[in-house]
Amino acid sequence: MQTTVNFILWQTTILLPTETMEWQCYKNTRWSIGSEWRLGYNDMHGYETETHIGRYIGKMQWLMPFIGFDWRYRKMGIDEQEENLFGQVNKKTTELL
Repeated sequence: MQTTVNFILWQTTILLPTETMEWQCYKNTRWSIGSEWRLGYNDMHGYETETHIGRYIGKMQWLMPFIGFDWRYRKMGIDEQEENLFGQVNKKTTELL
């Protein structure tokens, strides 16, 4: 007896004042392929994408090893660095240079 494997497609879109965010996932009880992205409305807000492909392990499926990538772009001024509430500096864009 052969069982059928049903995949579902799940998608969420959020419109914000500075960007658009979207999540998309295609999965079943064993496999998960997911992607999320953010698109800013100008170069200062930038864009970002993440994609993951993984497989659930075990009877209860609480562990999912995955592979994936993360890609982002944001244009800041020459000496401009973003700083958060705790005084930490965001170096995500300058690490690739």
